[in-house]
Amino acid sequence: MNDSDFNMNVGTANQVGFFNFGGAAQGISSGGNGQSNTSWITDTGGAGGWFNGNDYYSVDQGNEMLDSDANANVGTLNQAGLFNFGGLSQTTTSGGNGQSNTSAIEDGGFAGGWFNNNDDYRVDQFNGMADTDENMQVGNIAQIGGLNFAGVGQSIDSGGNGQSNTTWIGDTGFSFGLGNGNDSYLIGQSNNMFDNDANANGVGISQFGGLNIAGVGQSISSGGNGQSNTSNISDFSLGFGAFSDNDSYEVSQFNGLYDNDQNMNLTTIQQAGFGNVAGVGQSIVSGGNGQSNTSDISDFGLGFGAGSNNDEFNVGQQNIMFDNDINTNVGVVAQLGFGNVAAIDQSIDSGGNGQSNTSWIGDTGFGGFGNNNDSYSVTQANYLMDNDSNTNAASVSQSFAFNFAGFDQDIVSGGNGQSNTSAIDDA
Repeated sequence: MNDSDFNMNVGTANQVGFFNFGGAAQGISSGGNGQSNTSWITDTGGAGGWFNGNDYYSVDQGNEMLDSDANANVGTLNQAGLFNFGGLSQTTTSGGNGQSNTSAIEDGGFAGGWFNNNDDYRVDQFNGMADTDENMQVGNIAQIGGLNFAGVGQSIDSGGNGQSNTTWIGDTGFSFGLGNGNDSYLIGQSNNMFDNDANANGVGISQFGGLNIAGVGQSISSGGNGQSNTSNISDFSLGFGAFSDNDSYEVSQFNGLYDNDQNMNLTTIQQAGFGNVAGVGQSIVSGGNGQSNTSDISDFGLGFGAGSNNDEFNVGQQNIMFDNDINTNVGVVAQLGFGNVAAIDQSIDSGGNGQSNTSWIGDTGFGGFGNNNDSYSVTQANYLMDNDSNTNAASVSQSFAFNFAGFDQDIVSGGNGQSNTSAIDDA
């Protein structure tokens, strides 16, 4: 997919009325894109006698996306009315994108006699995304009314993106006689994302009203991104006789994320009203990102007789993230009102990032009177380079009488987290 969207408003998007009972949406938006691949294979083939069941299963799934969105509002997004009973959304938005691959293989092959069941399972899944969003607000975003009973959302937003890969392999192959079940399982999963968001507000984002009963959200935001790989292999293969079950399990999982967010407010983000009863959120935010790899291998393969069970388990998991956030407030972030009953949150925030790898191997295979020389290898790595820059050059303020609840005013660079967890159970 190669998607380039450009939206511009030079004039005024306006709603004016005496009684506004329902929510109104006024926005300049580039919608998010989606790509998905789904594969399912089931094999229940069976036969008797002198039978070979050496199957080969291969699934290859990939998504590629180049998405460049540019939204510009030079005019005004405005709602004015005496009674505003419904929520109002006024936004300049680039929607988040999503990519996913899902694969399931179920092998229930059954045979008797001199049976070989040396199967090969291969799954390769890839997501690649380059997303560049630019949202510019040169005109005003304003709500003016006598009674604002419902919440209002006013924002300049680049939505977060998501990538995911999911694989499940279930092997319940069953044989009698001088059988071999030397299976090979190979899963490769990778996500790669380049996300560059630039959000700029050059004029006012404001709400004015006599009674502001519900909370208001006013924000300039770059949404957080997520990447995940999930792999599950369940091997219940069973053989009787001089049975060999020398299986090979290999899982490779990778996430690469390069995220550069730049949010700028050059003027005013403001709420002013006579009765501000509910909490208000006013923020300039670069959302936190997340990466995760999860691998689960369960080997219950059983061989009875003079068989061997020399299995090899290899798991490699890696997360790499480069995150550069720049949040700048040159204008004023303010709440002005006579009765501010609820808390207000005003912040400039670079959200924290997270990386995690989780691997579990359970080996309860049994090879009779043969050899049982297994090999286990788990490699897990996280690399994070995070550069946050938050600048406030003007006032962040709450003013006027009757402020009954506390409020937060913060400039925050969120904490990051990294974790690796590995468990091997050889019974």
